[in-house]
Amino acid sequence: MPFAGNIRQTLDPTHPINWQHPLNRGLVSWWLAHPTGGTGFGSRGWKDLCKKNDGVLTSYAGMPIWPITPSKLGALTFNGSNNYVNCGIAPSMNPGTGNFSVGFSMLHSGASTKGIFCKRTTSDPDNGWSIWTISGTTWKFTLDPGDGNKREASLSGIGFNDGVWHDWFISIDRAGLAWFYKDGVVLDTVDVSLASASVSNTLPVVLGGFSDFSLFIAAQLTNLAYWSRALPASEVSALYDQSRQGHIETRQWISTKRFFIPAITSISPFFWIRPDNTIGSFFQKNTS
Repeated sequence: MPFAGNIRQTLDPTHPINWQHPLNRGLVSWWLAHPTGGTGFGSRGWKDLCKKNDGVLTSYAGMPIWPITPSKLGALTFNGSNNYVNCGIAPSMNPGTGNFSVGFSMLHSGASTKGIFCKRTTSDPDNGWSIWTISGTTWKFTLDPGDGNKREASLSGIGFNDGVWHDWFISIDRAGLAWFYKDGVVLDTVDVSLASASVSNTLPVVLGGFSDFSLFIAAQLTNLAYWSRALPASEVSALYDQSRQGHIETRQWISTKRFFIPAITSISPFFWIRPDNTIGSFFQKNTS
């Protein structure tokens, strides 16, 4: 009886990042959820795919909710009351006086002032950076050296809380402009050159709130990432394309060949050769 075959791809759990891809140059941390938690995700942790700044899920009772996004990946649901992810001090996400970029994917329909992705508290002044929202409708970014030269951007009327999945991105050139993007398209720029002193600190990076563990957002979040460089517009656009395709090029995959016997009954046997040259097998029930 002849055999047929197809290719099965799974995420490499040991080396999940494709470091050869140019979009990953300068990538420091990346929290990307998979359906039902998936590889590297459990009831109490959200692993950094870069293996530097793993997050601890806080105030989740049992297994958290990991809904499916349009790109067929997962997200983490935050309840707006006490859910957040504490990623620790994360020295690698201290930009000092250098350039950096931050991105995230979010579904949000709230109407309150909340933190989203922060290495800064709600105090003013306070050294650090923060991505947050005012009244749910306005996207805020704060860059504060703590020396009185704080720079902020407030973008409204952009559908920030329209209840639809969007990719949001900020590319910060410390000697010039911060560029703001929605779904790979430039929204606005803000001059941040006056905030030239270091914004490094010993505060924790918090996903879903501020670094003083306050103002937690009610939203679904995934694809939160930090780069130690200012990405140009062409790369931000390319990252959006990757996001909508499930990051098929920027992640590292393992391919295996699956073989099966064409069905002559209600059951089809499958077997495949694993990367370690062992053979896996299972039976699949055929349905019409």
